[in-house]
Amino acid sequence: MFRYFSKTTLIGAVIATSFAFYACSDDSSSGPGGNSETYTSTETNSSSYQMLIDENSQSIHLSGDGEYENKCLVKDGVAEWGQVKVKSGERIAQYKFVGDTLAILWADNEEGEYENYGEMYVGGTAGSIYGNWSSIPCMYEWDYDDDWGSHGGETYCHSDFEGNQTALSISNGSFSKTTTTAAEGIAPADYNYSTSGYRNQLFAYLVTGTTTYIPKAQDLFTPNMAQITIDGFENSSEIQTKYAEFYADLPLAERISMGLCTVEELASFGIVSTGMSATGETFTFGGIPYTVSVLKAIEQDNYELEIVTVAANGITCTDSYEFTRPVSKNNCTSENLDYFSQDSDYDVNGNKYYYAYKYKKSNYEEFQACLSTIIAPQPVVQ
Repeated sequence: MFRYFSKTTLIGAVIATSFAFYACSDDSSSGPGGNSETYTSTETNSSSYQMLIDENSQSIHLSGDGEYENKCLVKDGVAEWGQVKVKSGERIAQYKFVGDTLAILWADNEEGEYENYGEMYVGGTAGSIYGNWSSIPCMYEWDYDDDWGSHGGETYCHSDFEGNQTALSISNGSFSKTTTTAAEGIAPADYNYSTSGYRNQLFAYLVTGTTTYIPKAQDLFTPNMAQITIDGFENSSEIQTKYAEFYADLPLAERISMGLCTVEELASFGIVSTGMSATGETFTFGGIPYTVSVLKAIEQDNYELEIVTVAANGITCTDSYEFTRPVSKNNCTSENLDYFSQDSDYDVNGNKYYYAYKYKKSNYEEFQACLSTIIAPQPVVQ
């Protein structure tokens, strides 16, 4: 029997009416997604063993060098890509067939006892462990007894699982295992500069001079419009009126940064858009032309990269942000030590090691300083 479980909890509530307020944006904007890209990264680890199989008891005994994982190791101020031994060279397992699916239950190396759930593989021939097998996102519950009775005999699967993929090659006397760790992430999130938080954060800073509103590259993926559900209102003008009434007492900078203003209001502060798309905009502020360009925009679970430029008065300011977890081989350099988050662990032999597990780099302070040099001098409006 197969049971499926999703990693994502789906909320079944249905909202009767939902509206989005798009004031302060221009109808000339293009669709979302601009130059959004997909980031992929994989790491492969392989191991080989000598193998003894007892087909009567369906048991496996492996002897080999063990299993290793690639990590960005840090020691004495030096970052280096290397391997850590994570599994012993001596391993035992039980196996059985669930239909045409192979289930393997490994013994815990530390306790020498078997867990209750085994890995599952397909691709070979039912009834024969020899051949090539590929992992599936399922676990088989082995038969066992406890104080509550007998258990086991069921298969549990993740319907939307993304993670390691393992391939087994099993022949008489040998067992090889190759694990590919894919970048676990979602498809890139769509962005649209014209309806992003980045745009109105920038405008709030220009109009009021409040530096806390200087935009960050990550704001490209934050909607700028306030969103609300108002039951009983079908006319957008009624909703706009309610918004204006509800947020009327907010400070001006906050109203602008949330998108709670009109094109006419922005023009009264000296901001006039002259061209807009999903990847940028040209506008004038105080009679001086500005150009905003989105050069990169990727946002996934495991990776993020945004690069935005703001240009005026012959000066171009670049706002960039990059994040990746785990640290990739390309980023594992000593020059990046200041951008790493580090942790420690122990290998299978009890040796302690330090490694970088996250990389995050931003030039936000430089961008702030640059932006202050190209802002047209205007009276500060509050």
